[in-house]
Amino acid sequence: MKRVISAVVVLLLVGVLLLNNVSSQPVLTVNVSGTTSVEMCVQYDYDISIQNPSTTETATNVVAVATIPDGFSIIDSGGGSVVGQQITWSIGTLDPLETWNTTITLEVTCTAVSGQILVNVTHDGGSSSGSIYLSVQPGAVTITKTPSVIPASIGDTVTWTLTVESTGLGPIRNVVVQDTLGAGLTYISSSPSGNNVGQTTTWNSTHISALALMAPGATVTITIDARVDACSNLENDAQVSWGCNGTTCETETTQASVQLIPHLPDISYTPPNFILNYCTAGDQFTILITNSGTGTAFDFELYVDFGPLSVVSVTSPAGAYYDTDHFYVGDILSSETVNLIFTLQVTNWCQRPLPSGSLLFRPQYEDECGNVFYPPVKLSSYSVQNGTTLTVSKTGAPVEMYLGESITYNISVDFSGPISCGGGSASNITVVDTIPDGFTVTDNGGGTEVGNTITWTVDPSTTPWSTNITLQAPGYDECETYCYTYATNTVTATMTDCCGCLLTASASQTTALECQEYFDSEKTVSSVPGNWEKCTDLVYTNTYIFEDNAWWDDVNGTDFIFYEELNNNQEYVNGSLSVDVDGNPITGITVTYPDPQGRLKLDFSTSNFTYSPRNKTLTITYTLKTTDLSSPHCEASYSFYDWSILDTGKTGGVCQPDQIIQETVYVTVNQGQMSVSINGLPTLVDTCGSYDNITIDLARTSAVGAYDVEVIFPLNSYYI
Repeated sequence: MKRVISAVVVLLLVGVLLLNNVSSQPVLTVNVSGTTSVEMCVQYDYDISIQNPSTTETATNVVAVATIPDGFSIIDSGGGSVVGQQITWSIGTLDPLETWNTTITLEVTCTAVSGQILVNVTHDGGSSSGSIYLSVQPGAVTITKTPSVIPASIGDTVTWTLTVESTGLGPIRNVVVQDTLGAGLTYISSSPSGNNVGQTTTWNSTHISALALMAPGATVTITIDARVDACSNLENDAQVSWGCNGTTCETETTQASVQLIPHLPDISYTPPNFILNYCTAGDQFTILITNSGTGTAFDFELYVDFGPLSVVSVTSPAGAYYDTDHFYVGDILSSETVNLIFTLQVTNWCQRPLPSGSLLFRPQYEDECGNVFYPPVKLSSYSVQNGTTLTVSKTGAPVEMYLGESITYNISVDFSGPISCGGGSASNITVVDTIPDGFTVTDNGGGTEVGNTITWTVDPSTTPWSTNITLQAPGYDECETYCYTYATNTVTATMTDCCGCLLTASASQTTALECQEYFDSEKTVSSVPGNWEKCTDLVYTNTYIFEDNAWWDDVNGTDFIFYEELNNNQEYVNGSLSVDVDGNPITGITVTYPDPQGRLKLDFSTSNFTYSPRNKTLTITYTLKTTDLSSPHCEASYSFYDWSILDTGKTGGVCQPDQIIQETVYVTVNQGQMSVSINGLPTLVDTCGSYDNITIDLARTSAVGAYDVEVIFPLNSYYI
């Protein structure tokens, strides 16, 4: 226990001694001095002093730590060690009245912000501190380019003014200005001169001394000239930067541009109507093409398809040509007129009809910027004058005739055109009339008969030429062959014209052949509405007048069978039948419609016509109607023969061994016709064009009605 108490006493004595030593440490003073208002990119020295003001006490284990504001670069640490933004000095002992001094050097960088340099000092007796507040005067810059937009055309010189201004609280240093032209601009010059490389021009303090240091509010002005050489990439970018020792503090940009005022071509032309002379090697034509615009029409082409015509040569302008469907003319300068001269020829002079039609001209060209132009589109026509034509006509034939009767035909031939052309002359015209089978010539009209033809040789210069011929139908001895048939007489005319082209023409007439022996017959037709309109009633009347001849004594009316052939898809109107003999009604007839052959059949075997037809008149009347299957379909009218057959049951005689009487009538049926027209649209319309007050006019052009009319307007090319 005595040993423990002794140890405690010793420790207490040591503690008292230590407390006496600490309490004897002095209070140190810390002072920091230097420039307080600082500028970027400048180095500043700051003095730090630590003084022991005591005359008796010594400061031991002295350590000083200086904390530097952010953005200040430590250039010289004044002998201290640097970690980040702190400098540490291990000073050691400061004797009474001793002062420790050091100087540090700092540089204000681009990122510096205002703050204080704080120096904290510690020693065995306590701690002290000192500081200085640094106010950073930041620099700033702006750049403008005027004008921002310059209207100009290709080839023009444009001038921009660049203005650089120091707009910060402090000066800026190491200013660099750079201007970059778009690819469509070409550098000409600048003032002051800079360093130009391609599209970029640079200015620094080497070119403009004021760019080394610009005080707040200072400005530098630069002008730059460039030429507009293209239609795009006409922007102009500029930038300004400044900084410290190769480090950029700030970059500002601006942009200007050129508003292109294009030189536009304006093409006008008027194609002629192309009238070619018959049988020539070609005719020359000229199209005047004028460019009244302010710009060149580049690679001018004129599209036109001449169809049956061919372009033989293009003689003007130089280098122009025609290829398949267009002329290539080349460039047409502003205010220039070009004569497009070329020769057209008909590919085949012997084609008939001779070529004629419309032509659509469509130009295509480009302006200086490569924009494609198409207007104006024009219409024209082509035709041949003084061409040759040969015509022939035949008239005089009746619709029907009886065997043994005669027909007088008129034949007319006409030639028009030159007798001589292209080094050749026209031949004579050979006219040939072909006689129908069974007919005989009673008057050949001055022609030469060979077999069943009559031939004439006509000088084309004497046309128009005509003649008459008379033909006699076969006799009743050949009625079995020719009754109930048609006789067609045809005439043809041929020649070679002065161009070596074979010309032909033909005409014909057809007559129905009927027979009568011991009777006279007639078939007539009338239209109930009177206009012969399709699908309306047609009233047919068949009249048979039997001679007062004993030849009929052994015939009884009940032997008769009548057939209506219903030609042209006619149909019978039920209940319309009326039959009488000398005005006395005949009843009891068996009506079959249709019979196996599609006809209307009247069987008299069960009728009250129980006596001989000698010296009697039989009248058979009924109504037929054309149908949707009947012609005409789309035509305005259609003509056809409608036949009836009366089987009398009689044998013997010259023309009656077949017991049949044939009778026909020629019928013309009309169909409703409409015309439609559109008014208010120009001949040529623009793509995406809008047109108001368009009128669609409908008109009935036929004598008969048009029913359930519909107007269909396709919308695949137009929008309403």
